[in-house]
Amino acid sequence: MTLTIGASQERWEQAQGTELSYWKGMTVGELTAICAAMCGFVERLDHARLAQLFDDKEVLEIGCGPLGLSLGCFYGKKERIRRLVKIEPLPQLQLEGTPAHDAAWARPFVAWVAGLASEGDYVRKPGEQLDFQGEFDTVISYNVIDHVKNPRAVLESGFAALRSGGTALVAVDCMSLLGRFKFEHYTRRVARGSILVDAHPHSFRMHRVTEMLNDAGFRDVECLNPQGLMRNLIGHADRIAFIARRP
Repeated sequence: MTLTIGASQERWEQAQGTELSYWKGMTVGELTAICAAMCGFVERLDHARLAQLFDDKEVLEIGCGPLGLSLGCFYGKKERIRRLVKIEPLPQLQLEGTPAHDAAWARPFVAWVAGLASEGDYVRKPGEQLDFQGEFDTVISYNVIDHVKNPRAVLESGFAALRSGGTALVAVDCMSLLGRFKFEHYTRRVARGSILVDAHPHSFRMHRVTEMLNDAGFRDVECLNPQGLMRNLIGHADRIAFIARRP
């Protein structure tokens, strides 16, 4: 099955504008929630999986947000990462220019996050337009493909960037059958103008992500935290993690 999923240029530019406004207005509370979610996600991966992804690996992260926060920065043994390249279409921002920096009591925390954001190489480019060919051992896309112009093209870029035998880790919010119907046919109308709607040109169910990974060329696609039957039908959205391999 071939899936072609793409947003118009106008819709993508709207999403990017919404994203940029969100990051420029970053508060301490939002920054804390982002870091906690990323740290918690890494901690749920077992030691063998983390070693497979990061130890002595050259890592490409597609979509790090304009602050440059990489999932790899939250790995407890990140000194083992040989190379980290972070891709982001938006211009890089500094926390000094956000409301989070204005909270004097939180400045040690904000400075710590700024240190994390400075790790690795920040490359400003859309994920659909990468020109890496077989240069990386690991490709990561965390909370990204529902924000981009063309999710499948991003996955194809990630596939091309991997060496043979390399691993992709893709994490994206997946909706239940009822949840996606409600989001596409109700929420998109009543919450138009919110970051929930405007920053998300796409929404997914779990099996669609698996199909896109297979269509992009990946094999051995594995869902690390699959939804049960009831959650898949009527439950809330979950951030689902997928592991896949380039043959």
